[in-house]
Amino acid sequence: MENQVAISGSFNREEANLVENSLVQPNYTADLIALAQQIQNADKSIQSNVTNKLNIVIEQIQFLQEQARGILEKAKLEKELHQAACNVLKRPGTIYYYYERESGQRYMSIMSPSDWGNKCPHSFLGAYRLEYDNSWTPIDQLKNVDERKALISQVMSKPAIASIKDVI
Repeated sequence: MENQVAISGSFNREEANLVENSLVQPNYTADLIALAQQIQNADKSIQSNVTNKLNIVIEQIQFLQEQARGILEKAKLEKELHQAACNVLKRPGTIYYYYERESGQRYMSIMSPSDWGNKCPHSFLGAYRLEYDNSWTPIDQLKNVDERKALISQVMSKPAIASIKDVI
C-alpha cells in the first residue's frame, strides 16, 4: 500500500507547511508505530549481540588469568627446586627427587624413595626432570611432555608448516 503525501503552498523555511493532515492516509500512524517497534527490536538485538560478545571476552580474560596464575605458580615451584640444596651437579634430562627434612630444609637427590627401601629418612615431596631450558617437569607429566616434544620435532622436520595436519 502506497502512502500519499500532499504538499501545499510555496516553500518558505519560516512558514513551511509541507503536509496536509486531511490528505494523509490513516495507516500512517500504524506505520510510525511499526517503525518505532522495529527500532526498539533493533536496539534489543544490538544489546544482545554486544552482551554475547562481551561474555566471550570475559571468558577469554578469565582463561588468560588462569594461565597467568599457573605460570606464576610453576615459576615459584621451579625457583624453589633450583634453590633447593643438592650435593650433585644438576644435569638436564636427569630425574631428581625432592625431599624435606624434619628441620624444614628441602633438598634434591638422585635417590628415589624406592632406593631408600623402608628407611627413607625424609618426607618425599615429588620427583622432577630437569629440562634443557632449566625448567622442571613433574614425573607424572613426562609422557605428555615427551609426546609433545616428539610431535614438535616431527612437524619441524617436515618441509612445510602445512604438514601439521598430517602429523596431528
